[in-house]
Amino acid sequence: MSVLPYVSSNEVNYVAFKLPTEEYHNEIYEHLKNQFVPDKGIKKFDQEYFQKIKGESKSHPWMGNPNEVSIHTFLRNQIHHRADNGAPDIDELASSIEKMREFALQD
Repeated sequence: MSVLPYVSSNEVNYVAFKLPTEEYHNEIYEHLKNQFVPDKGIKKFDQEYFQKIKGESKSHPWMGNPNEVSIHTFLRNQIHHRADNGAPDIDELASSIEKMREFALQD
């Protein structure tokens, strides 16, 4: 089942082959952000959507400060700022994608 409002080869690969990619994570993340708080920054989106609405814990660092953001935003930052945050773990990436897909289907 598709959760993005457009055809995405990354989503097709995930649905058909369970292939968790950084690109698909980015697509779902941006889709949720644009749907719920398009005019806010990344951290504010995390606080207002993932933490407040979806009850996700703020158990991951943000700019060197521990326990500031959810896993979803932490992984997003690893993808976008690899030099500062390292590379995302494939299992965490898959788990985050699955949760964000559930969120997109619920909303």
